[in-house]
This record gives sequence, structure tokens and C-alpha cells, in this order.
Amino acid sequence: MPTPLLRHALTALSVASIALLLASCGGGSGSNGTSDFPPNTPNVAATPTSMLAAHSCISSTPYTVTLLNSEQLPNATIERLVCTFAETYPKIMALLSNADAPKSVVFDFQANYPNPAANTNFNTITFQTAWLKAHPLDSDIVIHEAAHVVQAGRGQVPSWLLEGSAHVVLNRYGVSSDETSWPLPVRYDGQPYTDGYGPAAAFLKWVDAVYRQGQPGLVEAIYKSANTKLYQDGLWVELTGKTVDTLWSEYRNQPIATPFRSGVSVFMTANFKGYSVYLERGRYDLADLLSRAVPDNEIASIQVPAGYKVTAYAGVGFTGDKVELTADAPVLAPPMTRAMSSLVVE
Repeated sequence: MPTPLLRHALTALSVASIALLLASCGGGSGSNGTSDFPPNTPNVAATPTSMLAAHSCISSTPYTVTLLNSEQLPNATIERLVCTFAETYPKIMALLSNADAPKSVVFDFQANYPNPAANTNFNTITFQTAWLKAHPLDSDIVIHEAAHVVQAGRGQVPSWLLEGSAHVVLNRYGVSSDETSWPLPVRYDGQPYTDGYGPAAAFLKWVDAVYRQGQPGLVEAIYKSANTKLYQDGLWVELTGKTVDTLWSEYRNQPIATPFRSGVSVFMTANFKGYSVYLERGRYDLADLLSRAVPDNEIASIQVPAGYKVTAYAGVGFTGDKVELTADAPVLAPPMTRAMSSLVVE
């Protein structure tokens, strides 16, 4: 990547830090396992090593990113983080229904920062430099944290839903290479949804697949509702017709089909990398795919052996946009990339 241009901010500013409640990973929680968000209050911090990111990807937007202690990392790593933020932040604001999210965000890079790899406090995202040095291509980490910036001030939700929602956002808008992605569990793996993060996100996406087809996803609907009322568990019944406990029981106990050992291979990442599942000749509606641990709207590449044909559909019940394949497809062109809910293998 080109060397980013950085221009120095004020060289001597006092440090003003407003630390009320943490709004993200490792953050504070209420007495009932909920995370309480006060209104967005700028957490402005500046030091002699403070810089304003001046990459073209951010300078052409209404947002600003202040970099603290960024000299610890290669310029290319910083640029990936800044440009991923610039690309995804407006999408996150729209998805989480918060047009008033901060337009100025601080990236603070700390050499001795303990786990987790990153944390968000209002509009300040603190990154562990050891993690970024070990994973220099992982710019997707900023998407999860940017979601927390947008979530601040959205009322009170359970902490598991806070983290699970941020991981759904990361899963939807992730832009890093396959090697640095944060994959979700493909089905129940023994971890409860109350653990948040991947287990909660996988559960939320399953509910969307089974109960929200053709409608805005749960995360979008829940945060839109937060504009007018506080979160309550009854919202699940309103959005799906069932309680969260009933949905969780269904998710945990969904049928598991005997896996095939040959046939077409469907991959959840491009270029035939990462997790994959064999599918032999047959018709696979959404329920069939889920029973074979193929999540909805996740297929990104397909290997088609000689003599096979695949017809993939965007909708359940073999409806909507479709693509026919008789040869390998390392990258699926829009609108079919990670947008398949049923397919036929011949």
C-alpha cells in the first residue's frame, strides 16, 4: 500500500479523558448483565504524538480519525485500519439507526494494553499493538469496535446482544483477506449465546435465516426499535413470534444431516479457502443447507467437479436471482456473493 500522509495535529494539548462507562469489549456492564450507554460524549485525547489521519480514503469523508502513538506500527497497518473505518462506518451508522454517531473518532495504539485485542470507550478505540503486529492484515477488528462507537447512546441492551450485534456487523461488512477474518460458528458448538461475540452472532444470523427472510435482520430491527423505546425481551416475540429461549432451543436442536464425502464443495470464503462442505446431487432448500452446516448467505466460492452442475438461488424455495455453474467459481459475482439460500446440484 502507498505510504500514508500524516499531518500533525496540535503538538501540545492537555489530555481530557471522560471515562464513565465502557461501551464495548471488556467494558462495564449493569447489575443485570446489561450494558448502559449514556449519550455520546466525546472522549478527546491528544498527546505530542497525536496525528490526524490524512489518507485520501478518510479526508474525502465527513469523518476524522485522530491517531495516538501510531508510530509503533507500520504505515500500511494504520492505513488499512483507517480506510476500513472510512469504508464501513457510514454503513454501520445506517444499519444501527444512529445518524448522530460521533464523526470524530480516536485510534489509540497501546504497546502494553492487556487483552482484549481492542476496546472502545465512547469515541476512542484502543488497539493492542502486539495483536496488530502479529496480524497486520486484520483491519476487520476496527469494524467490531466501530459498531460499539455507533451503539453508544442507544439505550440499554444485554451485554451479550451488544457484542453479538457488533460481530454480526463485522461478519456483514468485513473486508480483510480470508486469512484474517473472524469466522462465526456454523452451528451450535457448545457455547451459549450469552457468551456474546461469535456464538451470539451465529444465533442471531440463524434467527434471521429462519424467521426474518425478506425482512430487515434482527440487529437492524432491534436498534431501530431503540430509537423509540428501551430494549425488552418481549421484542423477540414481536419480531419473530417466539421468545429468545424458544428460539435458542430450536437453534441448539436443529437437525444434523450425515455429511457427504464427495461432490460439489461450497466455501464460506473466496478462492476456496477456509471452511467448506461437500454437497452431492440433490435439491437443497434453506433447511437442508442448515442441516448440513451451511449458513444462510455465506457461500463465497464453489468448486464444481467435472460432470456436475450447480444452480444457486438467492431466495429460499429456489427463487430469486440465480447463477448456473458447470466449472469452479473462485469468486461469485454480485448479486450472488454470500447471498444464497437454496441450490440444486445435478
